Amino acid sequence: MELSISQSLPGLNATNMAVIVGEKLRGVMGASAAIIGICLPGSVLMFAVGIFYHQHGDHAFVTAALKGMAAAAVGLILSTVVSLSKNSLSHNFDFVFIAMTVIAVNRLYLGGGHAVAVLLTLLRYKVNPALLVLASAGVGLLIPA
Repeated sequence: MELSISQSLPGLNATNMAVIVGEKLRGVMGASAAIIGICLPGSVLMFAVGIFYHQHGDHAFVTAALKGMAAAAVGLILSTVVSLSKNSLSHNFDFVFIAMTVIAVNRLYLGGGHAVAVLLTLLRYKVNPALLVLASAGVGLLIPA
């Protein structure tokens, strides 16, 4: 029953489930510990990344790495789209909308080829997405801006 409750609440299922389990095991203190345990590590990491970016964001290597990672993010999103669209795309307009989106993204951002490479790698080899993001940062460093 708790799983269905955590899935019906707004927010991340894992966070919701952690709060419910924490509350069941230790009451309000358990729920508080669960939410801190789920949210604090990512918050601290993003805070540290923000400080690093504030200090070094204008360096060419940081910009290049972020550009590569952005392309990897697009590839990851495309992979999700492909997975979800197998049952969802049924009308011709759906494909027209996708084509228009791809063209718009390609005109606004030049990393489309890299994003497609990430997508194909994910679909063919089932690589860990975190490794693809790191590899894409490296590719971004190698490609001149």
